[in-house]
Amino acid sequence: MISPSDVSAVGKAIIIAGGYGKTDYLWTNTDYMADMAFNTLLYRGFSKENIHYLSCVTKQDSDGNGLDDDDVDLQSTLANAALTFTKLVSRQRRPVRVPCGSRRHAGRCSRRVVVKTNEYLSATQLDQWLDAIQDTYSNNVTVVIDCCNAGSFLNDLTDPVQAGE
Repeated sequence: MISPSDVSAVGKAIIIAGGYGKTDYLWTNTDYMADMAFNTLLYRGFSKENIHYLSCVTKQDSDGNGLDDDDVDLQSTLANAALTFTKLVSRQRRPVRVPCGSRRHAGRCSRRVVVKTNEYLSATQLDQWLDAIQDTYSNNVTVVIDCCNAGSFLNDLTDPVQAGE
């Protein structure tokens, strides 16, 4: 049983299931992994109100309860990602977790992922959004990126103070 104090301490989470949508040959896997992240967060005590889920497909039953109860909050676009980080989570004083599933842009080596067709989230932009939250509220942030070359985000997202620079 998860206590009320545990539930209030879990913070907020942002899930971004990016890609080219249902026509993308990787979409089934991306969607499955994002739904697994969503359900894991629910199991760990997050409320749906504290999970901001962006996906290429917005009308879906991600929690498997058989209801169209807005499991996905917004379509995965760069503008909606910016809104989520800068407006919806900016006043969060508790930990923020960011599971991000997508694919790297074909032809690019690293440091950006497809959010939507012709829209890409760079490691630098993600770092700026996370730094703004941390600088204002001293938040702990956990980021999970599941895409090709995800390790290329590491240098941009590492806190220079914690890295010993």
